[in-house]
Amino acid sequence: MNRKLKLVSQRLGIKMLAIAAFALICAWLGHYLLSDVIAEWFFYNSKFDAYWEAKSDAAVQDFQKYVTNHNLSTQNALTDTEWNKQNSDIFLFTEPEHLYEEKIASTEFEDEDKYEIIYCSDGVIYATSYSPGNSYFFWWNTAGLLFGFFLFLGILIPFNAYTIHRINKLYQQVLLSSQSGRNCSIKIGGRDEIAKLGNEIEFMRISLLSLLENEEKMRSEREQMVASLSHDLRTPLTKLTGYLEIMIHKKDLTEAEHKLYLTKAIEKAHHMKILTDELFHKFVTETENRFEYPGSVKEFSQNG
Repeated sequence: MNRKLKLVSQRLGIKMLAIAAFALICAWLGHYLLSDVIAEWFFYNSKFDAYWEAKSDAAVQDFQKYVTNHNLSTQNALTDTEWNKQNSDIFLFTEPEHLYEEKIASTEFEDEDKYEIIYCSDGVIYATSYSPGNSYFFWWNTAGLLFGFFLFLGILIPFNAYTIHRINKLYQQVLLSSQSGRNCSIKIGGRDEIAKLGNEIEFMRISLLSLLENEEKMRSEREQMVASLSHDLRTPLTKLTGYLEIMIHKKDLTEAEHKLYLTKAIEKAHHMKILTDELFHKFVTETENRFEYPGSVKEFSQNG
C-alpha cells in the first residue's frame, strides 16, 4: 500500500489532477459559503428588518400610485397583474375589505399580518408586499461564483507556476552545463517526472564526461605508442640502410660477407614488418573499442 502511494506521489499528472480537484472543492465551498450561508444570514438577520419593511412599504405606496393613476376599481385592483410584471422582485398580496376585516376579527390575526389600505375608485382594498430577494440573491450568487472562480485560480495557478519554474530551472541548468562543460551539475529536487528527467540528464552528462575522458586517455596513449614505435622503427631502419649502403658502395665484398649483410638486412626488414604489424593491430583494436558503444548508457558506465 505504501509503495502504491509512493508511486502515485511521484506522478506529476496525478498531482496536478489532485490539486485541480482540491481547488474545485475549495471553489465550490467558497461559492456555497458566500452565496448561501452568508447571503441568507444577511437577508434574514433581524438587523435588516427595518430595511425590508421600508422596502415593503415603498412597494405598497407605489401600488397605490398605480391604482390612482389608472383609476382602478376594487375588482380591477385585486385582479391586476401588470404592476406585478413591472415589479417582478416584489410579491404583492391583496385582500378585499370584507375578508380583511374578518381576518382582523379572528383570534389568529397577528401584527405581522397587517395590511395597508389601498384606495380604489369605488372603495378600498388592503395590500401588503414581500420581497423574496431575487435581485439580492442574484448579486450574492454572482459574487459567490466570482469568489469561487478566483479561489480556484488562486490554488491552481501557483502550483502550475511552481511546476513551470522547475521546468525552466532544469532548462537553465542544462543550458549552463552545455556551455560550462564539467563544472556545472544538474540538480532538481522532488521525486516526480521532472526530478527523474533531471537525474537522467545528469547521469548522461556524467557518462558523456567519462566517455570524453576515456577518449582523451586513448588519444594520449596512442600518441605515446606512435612515439615509441617510431623510436623502435628508427633503429632497424638505420641498420637496414647501413647494410644496403655497404652492399652497394663496397665493391670488394666477398661472397660470404655479401651474404652476411644481405641476411642481416632481411632480419631488420622482418623486424620492421613485425613492428608495423603491431602498430596496425593496435590502431585497429583502438578503433574498434572507440566505436563499439554499449546498448545503454548504464551498461557503458558499468563496463567503463
